[in-house]
Amino acid sequence: MRGCELKLAWLVDNFSQLPPNPTQIQLQQYCRARILYILGGELLPDKSNSRVHLMYLHLLRDLSRVNRYSWGSACLANLYRELCRATKPNAKAMGGCLMLLQSWAWYRLPFLAPRFNGLPTYPFAKRWGQTQLIFQGVPRGDLTGYRSRLDHMEASDFKWLPYQTYINNLPRQVQQDKRVWSACTALICFSIVEWHQTDRVRLQFGLVQDIPQEPKNLDAIHRVDKRGNQDANWATKHAH
Repeated sequence: MRGCELKLAWLVDNFSQLPPNPTQIQLQQYCRARILYILGGELLPDKSNSRVHLMYLHLLRDLSRVNRYSWGSACLANLYRELCRATKPNAKAMGGCLMLLQSWAWYRLPFLAPRFNGLPTYPFAKRWGQTQLIFQGVPRGDLTGYRSRLDHMEASDFKWLPYQTYINNLPRQVQQDKRVWSACTALICFSIVEWHQTDRVRLQFGLVQDIPQEPKNLDAIHRVDKRGNQDANWATKHAH
């Protein structure tokens, strides 16, 4: 432990394999440990990428309620906040679900992306988890090469409608939930509040593009973090 954070390596060392003939309680304990590892190691990692905050453990107390939380919203809120922090001149590292950010970049900046000739998959980020990716002609692990391509890109190199040909391949449930994932609303993850400004990018998802609202000023909320708020009830603080 370090403060309220637990080492991910400790979870691996103690919960990698179930004991023989596990009890129902042990099954639940190992399930919580696995979900906690996914949260801290993949979906909501901090800059250390080696620890997970125990505030998430409370959400796993009742496993029958885990699927009621909007984990996707929390993942986006955390990534957006980390993107803001990474723009500071003294920033040396970045947290958040960077796999999601890389997938976003590869769909919109194809001159940086490897080629894959298979059919589109859902979730979209899964496309880049294949073993047959072709990196010929694109940078790979070459920071100078990436910077050079970005410095010389033109407006036509950015793909504004990356999912246009995939819309009809989305699972039916995703299409039915369109009014949910296209909602312009707050994304909340404990102390973090970001705005889901889908009203500015509706064309990307085959929706009617209205005149966008004025962007939200979140300066005051961005100054709030977990420091000094260990016992804060964020549901009450963010009720408005």
